[in-house]
Amino acid sequence: MMMTDNVRGVLIGAATFVTLATVGLLVWDGYRAQVRFIRSSEGSGVLMATDAEALKRLQEFWWHGFDGGAMGEVAFGGVIPVFRVADVLASEAYYADKLGFNVNWRTPGFISVSREKCTIFLCEGDQGHFGAWVWIGVPDAETACEYFRARGAKVRHPPTNYEWALEMQLEDLDGNVLRLGSDPKKGEPIGEWLDMNGVRWAPKGGRQA
Repeated sequence: MMMTDNVRGVLIGAATFVTLATVGLLVWDGYRAQVRFIRSSEGSGVLMATDAEALKRLQEFWWHGFDGGAMGEVAFGGVIPVFRVADVLASEAYYADKLGFNVNWRTPGFISVSREKCTIFLCEGDQGHFGAWVWIGVPDAETACEYFRARGAKVRHPPTNYEWALEMQLEDLDGNVLRLGSDPKKGEPIGEWLDMNGVRWAPKGGRQA
């Protein structure tokens, strides 16, 4: 797969695309279509397809890469969680305005959003149940909490120390939970755990990380 004229490599999500700064020509397995590259103020980018077939080809490339096939006979691509949402447009606004995600692409009732190395699919009324959970690594959970509180995101549980991480919980409009974790604070007490039903579990025996 290649793009013609004035090309340069740009890392978007989990795949490297060769793109034009504005409009380019996607050439892959004999298929040709125009795509548009839009760069955000943060320096990340979004590839926009001009029609449904071009979108399909871009999605296929996301999973298979430049060679048009898997790297091995049973090679897996990156994992992208799918959250069920009630209103995909309202969820798009929440993820963009409150959580700082960018929109990669959209189809009716389904969108892809991402920031840094994290990508999430949002599906309206299908593909799972409300209240799904995903774990995401961050450099510092306490700094992340301050950032998201300032943006007006719903912090379900503040940063709490555990054996595996210093972790907080964010919640979207439909009760889907984003667990954000950084390195645990070694030698400090373990905090309470807030489960999916809202029950708080106190640590036993004064355990430390």
